[in-house]
Amino acid sequence: MVGTDNNLYTCPGISVWLPCNQVPNSGSVKSIEQFNDGTFLGVGMDNNLYTRTSIGASWNWVENSGSVVDVTILSGGGILGTAPDGNLYLRPTLYQNWVLISGGCCVVSTTQMLDGSILGVGPDQALYKKATLNDNWVYLPNSNSIVSVGIAPANGIMFSPVLIGIAPDKSLWGKSTRDLSSWWTQLPGGLRALDLVQLYTASFLVVGTDYQLYDCKSPLSTDCRLIANSGSVKSIQHLTPSASPSDMKLAGVGLDNQVYTRTGIDGTWSLVQNAGTVVDVTSYQGLLYGTAPDGTMYTKKDLNDPWVYVPNSCCVISTGVAPDGSLFGVGTDNAVYKWQGQGWNYIQNSQTVIGVTGSWI
Repeated sequence: MVGTDNNLYTCPGISVWLPCNQVPNSGSVKSIEQFNDGTFLGVGMDNNLYTRTSIGASWNWVENSGSVVDVTILSGGGILGTAPDGNLYLRPTLYQNWVLISGGCCVVSTTQMLDGSILGVGPDQALYKKATLNDNWVYLPNSNSIVSVGIAPANGIMFSPVLIGIAPDKSLWGKSTRDLSSWWTQLPGGLRALDLVQLYTASFLVVGTDYQLYDCKSPLSTDCRLIANSGSVKSIQHLTPSASPSDMKLAGVGLDNQVYTRTGIDGTWSLVQNAGTVVDVTSYQGLLYGTAPDGTMYTKKDLNDPWVYVPNSCCVISTGVAPDGSLFGVGTDNAVYKWQGQGWNYIQNSQTVIGVTGSWI
């Protein structure tokens, strides 16, 4: 891929949590494509075409190849170029001249879909589509705001184990569990929450700032469905994560610090007897962990069992489980700690949060 510094980078997948490596001597380009034989085609800062035979080779200028700002190699072998004025040009082979395509104006970049249709990004940063090169552009609703578009293989979109932290303003932040000492990165999308848990269906059950439950497609989006009759809770946990949404059993902490359960996302809350007083619950290693108002942890195997004190567990305000099964807690200093069975270990660069959970993103 082309970085914002106009150098090439190799990345193991499309994920903010996977590091990319800069390719030495790969700049400066603003568009990149690859032929079937492995040769790379790039657009230089001078709007001319350049090729390199391999990722580590040098760039070679293609004569009479300007002036374009973006290129797309078509499935038929031709090269589609976007001119600075937004018009499209085609050259059947690398060394033939550009030919103007009627009805091509105006886009800033293009890509070809698997069905042969062309996607373009307009100057208004919206997506447009044409079924064939000679068709007119058709606006795609709800496609703003982007500056470029490309096609990624399904196996290129990789999910990474992430620790999600909830900031005091209820915004969501993340850090890779492979590098817990790294700094928090704010999650895009603008979702705000009091608590959340990932379901086996890959969707997320979120406690909103209004203490209602929401069924959300991702923590990176506000595309959520309000769950009827789901309030008022401040902590949520699934007890049967592999069950279907209609059968899974959920535990929540009400505003009265009592534990409630419901069967199915759209079920109704039922009070659990002898389950107070806690401010947060987490399912960990077959037990339900409850965080008491004084910061100590208690466990119970069955919902109706009495709470059992966990030694050396003070002091946290909430807990959550990472994708690898590790238990994390937020201390009274709003930093994250990892449970080691006999006490908490401080995680560097983990302030300032009020809640924590794990997810694959």
